[in-house]
Amino acid sequence: MVTGKFLSLVCFLMLVLCLAGCGSSSHKTPVTLAVSPQPAYVGSGQSMQFSATSAATWAVSSATAGASAGTIDAQGNFTAPTVTQNTTVTVTATSTSDSTVTASSTVFVIAPATVAATVNPQVARFTISVPDGVSAQGDDQSFADVGHEIKHDGTTDTTNEYK
Repeated sequence: MVTGKFLSLVCFLMLVLCLAGCGSSSHKTPVTLAVSPQPAYVGSGQSMQFSATSAATWAVSSATAGASAGTIDAQGNFTAPTVTQNTTVTVTATSTSDSTVTASSTVFVIAPATVAATVNPQVARFTISVPDGVSAQGDDQSFADVGHEIKHDGTTDTTNEYK
């Protein structure tokens, strides 16, 4: 009778130890990933550095089908596409330890400014378009002795006229 109780106790303890051991070894630390800068602004054809909070592979995609998105290398060095109008691309980092974990940054690629002649040969119109919510400021010392006017029509076009 003592042997039967002892055998039952041993079996019960073995079952408890097996169940306790199974639960503690299967938990993994969750992988987190963030990308900076967040968001980013870069001129047409210009480069900038992105960084991730953990080891990652990089990719870049365009918001416009068929448009160039630029390039990004394994170290996060991004080169914007050459554009004639502002465009948006997305830089994405994918964790090397868990490919289901990604982080992205929206990149606003700013087209170069244009200079157009006016009827008056002493006046040139300089135009640059910036994304909504971004302000453009400038200081041109070469025109310090002549007046200039900055116009903003409520959209994203800012125009400088040098007279």
